[in-house]
Amino acid sequence: MIIDLLTNSNLYHTIHPRINRALKYLAETDFNSMPLGKYEVDRTDLFAIVNEYETKDAADCVWEAHRKYIDIHYILLGSELIGTTLLTNQSPAKEYDEENDYWLFEGGESKQVLQSGMFAIFYPQDIHSTSHHPNSKSFVRKVVMKVLI
Repeated sequence: MIIDLLTNSNLYHTIHPRINRALKYLAETDFNSMPLGKYEVDRTDLFAIVNEYETKDAADCVWEAHRKYIDIHYILLGSELIGTTLLTNQSPAKEYDEENDYWLFEGGESKQVLQSGMFAIFYPQDIHSTSHHPNSKSFVRKVVMKVLI
């Protein structure tokens, strides 16, 4: 997992060509004027999902991991608390869904606040839970980039 400001994204461009492309797309695109929805950047290899919601209690949020895609969550507006833990030998609460590329898990360990201008990269070994409210409910506008491994 990586958490940083998008203004520091140049530090991560050498990780993988598609991660580089995703970070550049995040930096160069005006998502504030885009309608909510899914946007293909490179067919199914790289796409963006523009989303907005009100944060919720941690108990109402799911813990998930992926096999096929790396997630890059970028906060445009607002802030949210995210939970993370490493996928080791946990038993999934819901078996892997091949078609939608996710497992669901119970709970986690570490929590961090993501604020406007910040991004988080979640790899397949990173179980993550997002959309928690830090102190009280707040409005969030976010882009999730899906990067094919």
